[in-house]
Amino acid sequence: MKRLNKIIVCLGGVLVFSMGLNFSVQTIYAQENVAIVDEGQNGDIEEYKNVYVWKYKVVNGNLYKRKYNRVTGEWVGKWMPV
Repeated sequence: MKRLNKIIVCLGGVLVFSMGLNFSVQTIYAQENVAIVDEGQNGDIEEYKNVYVWKYKVVNGNLYKRKYNRVTGEWVGKWMPV
């Protein structure tokens, strides 16, 4: 009796496992037609990522630097001696 129950449970598990494998297979296709737009001609380029650059100046023979956000046009931090 115990052996028969084990066989039934094992066959049921194999059946459930095989059905799960059968239904999980999917075909995925990549999109091939992608329109490439040259934004340089339209002038519609918008920057969303912050771009930081260092700006330098000389005051009384001392060199200073400060971060500048090119996207927002705002200074970041204070002038620091280099």
